[in-house]
Amino acid sequence: MPISHDMFFPTAECEEYRVKLAGAELKIIASPEGNFALTGFEPNYIRQVDEYLEQLLQSL
Repeated sequence: MPISHDMFFPTAECEEYRVKLAGAELKIIASPEGNFALTGFEPNYIRQVDEYLEQLLQSL
């Protein structure tokens, strides 16, 4: 789950990996803060991570 404005893990690069992995899905977390969203101060970031993890767990 890359973050939309993250310079360490660009979404285009993550998409390249997704294409190479059969059945893989790419979920991009929207945040203008990039990797700084990882500090947890942005409530929208936490909500998106929780939502995507819930979807993953329900798919198992």
